[in-house]
Amino acid sequence: MKNILLTSNGLSSQKIKLAFKELFIKPIESISVLFVPTASRTADEMIYVNKSYSELIEAGVKEDNVVWFDINTVNETSKYFETVDCIFVCGGNTYYLLSKLREFGLDNKIVRAVEKGTVYVGVSAGSVIASPAINHIDFLDENDIGLSDLNALKLIDKYVVPHYEKSFNVNLADSKPFVCISDESAILYNNNITTII
Repeated sequence: MKNILLTSNGLSSQKIKLAFKELFIKPIESISVLFVPTASRTADEMIYVNKSYSELIEAGVKEDNVVWFDINTVNETSKYFETVDCIFVCGGNTYYLLSKLREFGLDNKIVRAVEKGTVYVGVSAGSVIASPAINHIDFLDENDIGLSDLNALKLIDKYVVPHYEKSFNVNLADSKPFVCISDESAILYNNNITTII
């Protein structure tokens, strides 16, 4: 059973924090989280990563129960993909994120973990990679690394569009099954039911 929460801005509202807490059987203060900031390459992007981390702690997760994934020590930290209660993937550049996860085989580790019941939380780029592919967000994000294989994690069967505004519609005119979330909303995928909260 997949338990997935996909957001544009993380746990930025009380309703999204509540939805996050309800994904776990155990008390929120006892869950373990692998926090993945890989998509963020600049100081500006890290501001949003730190905001996401603060919101996670504000939701009741204990700092001691959060492991920051570091792509530079992948051999040491990749084991946590299989042992934590929650994988929390932050925003940044979607193409860079997908390429790095794929480079180290972490894309498959995430998929296996989620299929076994690990909760997946995405923020912006972390939400987009839950889609079947990421080519639909080329108007939002720059493929500055020349990534050619744009197939993604396929955690859900819809194409996630974060930070949605009405002006995006002109870019979403093909037949893909899009699901759009504003900065204030999120996608909750639980018991095979997709809900916008």
